[in-house]
Amino acid sequence: MTPNFTLAELTITNHRSLDNTPDPASRANLQRLAVFLELVKDRLGGRAVMASGLAYDQLIREFDAWTHISIPNTPTAAPRKSALIIDRAGTRAFA
Repeated sequence: MTPNFTLAELTITNHRSLDNTPDPASRANLQRLAVFLELVKDRLGGRAVMASGLAYDQLIREFDAWTHISIPNTPTAAPRKSALIIDRAGTRAFA
């Protein structure tokens, strides 16, 4: 999809019973996401997304192991810029 992000990487799932093959609209959104992730990587070296000014929709830091990042579902939707933490204490806003 882009130099650093493949379709396989963006559609991986741990649920073996799910067919995670994207339809054309989902694939277009994944392409937009891959382009956005390239901006994150280029601009920030993969860090400091919240302070970047990039139009992310949601960041979720999960169990200090990985970070979910999403962009708005459509190109015209405004980004929510929601930032959350999920860990054993539950889900809460990133402070």
